[in-house]
Order: sequence, then structure tokens, then C-alpha cells
Amino acid sequence: MTIQTRENLFLRDDTFFGVCEALGEDLHIPSNLLRLGMAPLLIWNPVVTFIGYLAVGVVIASIRFIFPNRRRGSAKQASVTTISQPAPVVEEVELAKAA
Repeated sequence: MTIQTRENLFLRDDTFFGVCEALGEDLHIPSNLLRLGMAPLLIWNPVVTFIGYLAVGVVIASIRFIFPNRRRGSAKQASVTTISQPAPVVEEVELAKAA
């Protein structure tokens, strides 16, 4: 089983611009909590919320451009190595379960 990751958050199908997703990854919190926290702000003052969202997006994009995440490259290499390995034989899996 390989993990498919896309490096560009803007091109993902499950994000709008990827700001909450990127901020959640950087802060190690679920991105849906950030989205839920932003919803009342969007109702209260949509112009300021949208400007703040864009400002945070510019800051995150510049930080990721200046300091690229090296773990993404190693994850891509690891997924390539797992694909090239042969699938385990059924007897090996049964022996592993018995142990």
C-alpha cells in the first residue's frame, strides 16, 4: 500500500486554497478545527476574514518556498521502494501471524 501525497496544496481536490490544510500540518492539529473556527468569523466579517485568509496563505507559501519540507522527498522515495519490493508469499504471511 502506498501513500499518495501531492506536494502542491493548491492543486488538491479536497482543499480550497490549502491554507487551513497547510496550517494544520505545520501546527500538527486537524485542519477541520481551523475551518470550524473560521466559519463564525466569516459570518461576522467576511471581508476581513477573506483578507486574513489570503495573508496567512501568502505567509505559508513564502515559508514553504524558503524552507522546503525535506520529509516530503523522503516519503516519495520510500513509496517508490515499497512498490519495487515483491509481494510476500502466502506462507510467509501465515508464519508471521503465527509468531
